[in-house]
Amino acid sequence: MTNEALLAAIAAGNRQAFDQLYRQMYPALVAQCLAILGQDLPLAEDAVDEAFVDIWRRANTFDGRGSASGWIRRIARNKAIDLLRKLPAGEALSDPGELVSWRDESPGPEDAALCADQDRHVLALLDCLSADHREVVVLHYYSNMRLGEIAEATGTAEGTVKSRLFHARKLLRERLERRGIGVAG
Repeated sequence: MTNEALLAAIAAGNRQAFDQLYRQMYPALVAQCLAILGQDLPLAEDAVDEAFVDIWRRANTFDGRGSASGWIRRIARNKAIDLLRKLPAGEALSDPGELVSWRDESPGPEDAALCADQDRHVLALLDCLSADHREVVVLHYYSNMRLGEIAEATGTAEGTVKSRLFHARKLLRERLERRGIGVAG
């Protein structure tokens, strides 16, 4: 069932459709919120849970303009931003020693070791990015979203997404090279 069809069923009160949407979208939404909330997993999960409460209550307001996924992601993004704003100034979001990996793939053992090492370095550097840059990196590389989908989910122009992604990659590449870690491309 498509997300649009699931939203229509949820609007009609179908709890099974809600459960299915939750299972389908939860991991990607947590990854998106983690990017905004500086890898604070409990806070990201809270944002996603609050988003799903709104989705249940407001499914009937989805008007079909744009994609259902973009509408859902925008709700989760707004919840994460709301939680971020509620934090006391200067409060650390997470312990940098406890990084969360969002990689969904299941590579073989050798590839897994290489990916884990590379992810460890990249994830450690994500904190040097602004929340906007971190968000587009996570959505593009860890949630495999296209630029247009990211633009829709974040409520920004596609050109802005391209620019943020370009600058984020440049900064990450520079930081990795300073650490003596070669990067391709």
